[in-house]
Amino acid sequence: MRNLLITTLVTIIMSYILPGIAVESFMSALFFAFILGITTGIVGKIIKTLGCLLTILTLGLFNLFVNVAMI
Repeated sequence: MRNLLITTLVTIIMSYILPGIAVESFMSALFFAFILGITTGIVGKIIKTLGCLLTILTLGLFNLFVNVAMI
């Protein structure tokens, strides 16, 4: 629950800083944080499991690529 609220607040703050991001309400930011959490939790784990060899070969840099792709 705490991670969901932190992600929501960061999304709202980033909408003020970055010109390409627009957040209409707190609920839309909360919905985005929820979808991001589900995507990272399910799809991210699958990709990280399948890319385990790449993670070992790149000394963990592949995980950074997966995290960026999730966002």
